[in-house]
Amino acid sequence: MRVPAETKKPVMMIQLPLGILVNMPVGIQVEGNPAEKFAIQTCTQNGCFVGTTISDRLLGAMRSGKELQVSFQATDKQNLTIAVPLSGFAVAYDKLK
Repeated sequence: MRVPAETKKPVMMIQLPLGILVNMPVGIQVEGNPAEKFAIQTCTQNGCFVGTTISDRLLGAMRSGKELQVSFQATDKQNLTIAVPLSGFAVAYDKLK
């Protein structure tokens, strides 16, 4: 997560493992909020990457939520979800601005 000086809009980069379906969107969701879908931008030998500007709605949910879920599909079409704790996110984000 960073906030570029030129746009002042927060952006996030997520690194995912190799062996996932790159033509399927990655879902990012905070608890019961609707998931936002993002395209995989590129894959390297280190993994696949999703980089995106964060909407105000998603940022607000991340600031007040307890857990971020990142969902994607493996090449065998199995749905996978990674849970990322958000404890301390609001404090850390405030230091970025």
